[in-house]
Amino acid sequence: MDISIIIVTWNSATHIARCLAAIPQAVKGLQAEVIVVDNGSTDSTAQTVRDGFPAARLIALHRNTGFAHACNVGIAASCGRMVGFLNPDAEALDSAFTHLVHFMDRHPRAAIAGGRLLNADHTVQHSVHVFPTPLSAFAVAMKLHRVPFLSRHFRGGFETASLPKKSTEVDYVKGAFFVARTSFLEEAGGFDERYFLWFDEADLQRTAHERGWEVWHYPKSQALHAGAKSFAQADEWRNQKQFLKSMGQYVRKWHGAWGALPVWIVTPFVLAAYRVLKGREESI
Repeated sequence: MDISIIIVTWNSATHIARCLAAIPQAVKGLQAEVIVVDNGSTDSTAQTVRDGFPAARLIALHRNTGFAHACNVGIAASCGRMVGFLNPDAEALDSAFTHLVHFMDRHPRAAIAGGRLLNADHTVQHSVHVFPTPLSAFAVAMKLHRVPFLSRHFRGGFETASLPKKSTEVDYVKGAFFVARTSFLEEAGGFDERYFLWFDEADLQRTAHERGWEVWHYPKSQALHAGAKSFAQADEWRNQKQFLKSMGQYVRKWHGAWGALPVWIVTPFVLAAYRVLKGREESI
């Protein structure tokens, strides 16, 4: 088996059919399997997969266990020499996974390779990132990246200043669409399940670098990505709480407790500000 494609869903009924329908063209020439891990959806996601895509293997979890855990469930059930990860609100374009698998075959030290993400209008979406540092994490926690004269220094998603136009080694690629080598996933022990959402892919790719592997951006492989559709359904305050928690976890793991301390200190104040602003919006 060349590749096992894992799609983690949570209330993704609106998008999952288009995502799955695009996969056959994206894996041309490959032996592939598709594994959908449903994270306790309360909508018709699981039924849509069962009824419309019987070739896909559905693993229905009874509750939302977090993205990292669901990915590991999919990895444990997979048998491909490569594992592809695709968000349910993404559509892999023609030969997208084929290009990535062939690229990985040409680069035996590549642990992970991600393709180019496109918006619905086919404009380029940022998908290449630099690892958070204690300073950049603090700045993002304080939303300093939204201040015009600081935005060039502290980008909100830790994006690179520009997107590579050719295959390039990078810190990490966005988790919406990438391929990982199974041997690396086994070596790393999969995703760190202490991350419920956010920064799990950054952590995995940091592990790859620390272990001497390579991470690549390969723009020949492309996918459309609506972006943030699942967690957009959740309360914004809860999203911020989870984002800040995961960012603190990442900085603590890779830079120590002192590095994470500034993020931990400002987190309650940032969340309180969100509550106040939310209350004002609702009262208008």
